[in-house]
Amino acid sequence: MKRLIGVLLIPAVVFFAGALATSPRATAAEETAKNWFPGHYIFLIDGTYTGLVPTGTLYQAAKSNPYVRGYFVQYDWVVLEPTKGNYDFSKVIADLNTAQRDGKKLWVMVMDRKFNANHPLPVPQYIVNECKAMYNTLNGVPMGWKSKPYNVCFQNYMIALYQQLASAIDDHPALAGVMTEETSVAGIEDLPDYTHQSYLDGMVRIFAGLASAFEKGVSIQLANYAFSGGNTSEQRRALAEEFIEKIAEKNNGGIGTPDVILAKTPMTLREPFGFMYDKYQNVAPIAPHHQWMSYDLGVDPETSLNYAVDVAHSNFVMWAHRTDTTGKYNVFDVLNEITRQKGRINTNVPQNIRDSSGQSLPAPGELRITN
Repeated sequence: MKRLIGVLLIPAVVFFAGALATSPRATAAEETAKNWFPGHYIFLIDGTYTGLVPTGTLYQAAKSNPYVRGYFVQYDWVVLEPTKGNYDFSKVIADLNTAQRDGKKLWVMVMDRKFNANHPLPVPQYIVNECKAMYNTLNGVPMGWKSKPYNVCFQNYMIALYQQLASAIDDHPALAGVMTEETSVAGIEDLPDYTHQSYLDGMVRIFAGLASAFEKGVSIQLANYAFSGGNTSEQRRALAEEFIEKIAEKNNGGIGTPDVILAKTPMTLREPFGFMYDKYQNVAPIAPHHQWMSYDLGVDPETSLNYAVDVAHSNFVMWAHRTDTTGKYNVFDVLNEITRQKGRINTNVPQNIRDSSGQSLPAPGELRITN
């Protein structure tokens, strides 16, 4: 594993549970510069964002479905780094081992924010105390914990986390890749220290750290409604294009949206990110995350899957786990549709995966990502 340069390194104590599996990689992965396991992935978490729960009917249905490629799991940052510099990746490794045992692959997401006001702090306490990079109220109104990605202290520590995580799991045969949280952060544009450009640059710098750390796992950036307040449509589009270009072309990353597929108006076709699916098909990995609102809005699974493959040109789709929906459909209906269509997905290997060689990481404090 190559080591990153120019990033703040933190002395680490890393705890592991179980040895990494050593079975050979799939032939398809060996033909690319990175792992390549396209397919449909089911969102499985334990409710507290600490890992996968291999129990219950949804897990069993995903496990037994030959057209489901694997699982998608989110982990709060504080679970992976309970205290400053003390890393514990045992839950991620246990989930990778479970996926491998099941003949599946795993996508990992590190959570640095929460949109539920009742959720506990998702990051280690030192990020609040030392970096001053979190907020949970706006104009006196409580909200979930949100991060400030333009905060350089925050960037340094999150990049250090990705570096340590890659050292622990990048060689695991069940790892498909690592996905970021979405770009949109509620209320961030109203903070006095926020600017569109510093936010964009900070997000890109964090992603550059992620992409540089993982030589084998694919890196995906979810992009949605940032860079909007006070800007014209043309300005929003220009910022979005700059952002995605730096993710996909400068850092060999993949792209997706968290509000994936369809409300009554297709959410992914709204300003400013709708352009990216056509522009980057077969250029960069495309990996949307289908969330629960499509179920509640009554969008049928056939329409959703067809949209993901035929309109968004997806290589991966992360299907939301929600089953307590008030709508007509839920994730079990999606599983039935995946089966009916025999796991149909875009399997073409994108150019930046075939030719991926990694990028150098900017020095701490160097916000602008240069060409």
